[in-house]
Order: sequence, then C-alpha cells, then structure tokens
Amino acid sequence: MVGFRAELLQNIYFSCIFSQLILLSTFQCKSSQDLMNHHNGLINTRLAVDDAGFSVIALTDIAANEQIYNTYARSGWESSVDVFTTYGFVEDYPQIWRWADENLERLAREDERHAHRRYGSAEGRVFEPNSNHYEVLVLSPTLAALSPTKDLVAPLGNWKHSMEEWEQLISNHHTTLKASHANVMRESALALLASLPTSIEEDEKILKFEKSGLERVTRAGRNHTSKADSVQAIEYRLAFKKALKLVADVAERERFYDDSEEL
Repeated sequence: MVGFRAELLQNIYFSCIFSQLILLSTFQCKSSQDLMNHHNGLINTRLAVDDAGFSVIALTDIAANEQIYNTYARSGWESSVDVFTTYGFVEDYPQIWRWADENLERLAREDERHAHRRYGSAEGRVFEPNSNHYEVLVLSPTLAALSPTKDLVAPLGNWKHSMEEWEQLISNHHTTLKASHANVMRESALALLASLPTSIEEDEKILKFEKSGLERVTRAGRNHTSKADSVQAIEYRLAFKKALKLVADVAERERFYDDSEEL
C-alpha cells in the first residue's frame, strides 16, 4: 500500500512509501493539486484535511512509478467548463457540464413577474428561485445523469465506482427525477445545439484538419501555440456539444418519475 502525507509547514514534505522504500523529497511551496495528475476516471487517491495538516490518501495499491491521480474539479463543485478555463484542457470522463437557458434568462430580465425571476432576500433569508441552469454528469459517450445530486457527484476526487455501479446509481437517480424536468432539459439542450454555428459532424472534420496541420508543424520542429490553442478550443466545443446531444438522448430513452398526472 502506498501512503502519502503532506504537512502544511514552511516547506512541503512528502513521505512516499513504496513497499519498504521511503523516499523523502522537499518541494518549493506549490499547489498540492499540481503534484498529482487529473483524471476523474482513474482516481486512486483522495484528499483529507485535519488539524495535523493535509493528506493525500491512496485508495488502492500503487506501485512505484505509477501515476498518482486525483481531480482538479473539487468533488463535483467545478465543472468541465471550469477545468478547461483554468487548466486549458478537456478532461476525460467523468465530466460535469453546466449551461443556462438564455431565453428564460432574457424573459426573466424583461418581466419582473416571470416565474424564473430571482426572488432575492427578505429579512435575511435567501429564497431559491426556479432555475434556468442545467447540469449533466457524463460517464461515457452513452451514459449520463441528468441533474445529478450532490451525493452522485461526491465520488469525484474521493473514490471511484465501476461502470456497473454508475449505471445502477444513475438508473436509481433517474427514477426519482421528474419526467417533465428531463423533457425541459432535452428541449433546452436541443435548442442550444441548433443555435450553434457548427454541428458535431462539422466540428469533427474541422478538428481532424487542425490536428493534421498541428502534427505537420510539430514534425517540422516548430512550436505553433495558436494552432495548438485552436485544437484545444475545438476539442472543448465538440465535447460540450456531444454532452448536449447525450442529454437529449438520455431524456428520450431513460425511465423517469411520471409526473404527467400531477396537478
């Protein structure tokens, strides 16, 4: 078993135990997240903070020279959008995507009586309004949870599930999610997709062309930052579009709580 311990002192000391070998290294002060790799699907450590300091705890046996994985997404509080804007890459699965229904947002701004207008606060109490924001947890190209709960995203950065476990958890979650809400998410996702200037198929062709150009530049020994940035931007928008399409597909095929007869 490999154990990690990092104390927040003047210097950061990492004690890394590989079998009977103890390696002690001193690092200049830097974010502990930067000492681990990000991959929501390959997490093999979890983070813990107590009075003694900050700990990185192995979730499984980790051999010497194996990668140490955690997440930069902070247990589901940060989305794939946040990861891209902060770190500049599109993360592997699982992904969390969020978007807002701009049409509802515009209507709420224009009409103070609109159902989605924020209530504000009264006597120090803040009231939650109807939301025009949506979220989806994407586990694979075909598996996703619409409007995931806090418990559903909590494993990100703390432990990991098998795909079979995820499928069961998501199925259970969807049976408690109102069908009317799933339909609203579907309509919003499809409307957003239709409003974008390029389709998934067009972006795939553009991405292939841009990657080919970047490879030619790289083979020639040149560093083309703008072309590399272009590839990353296309990868990002393509991943988001695929997530939106998956939302529509899941809303159509999954079984949700039937609220059609509710008053």
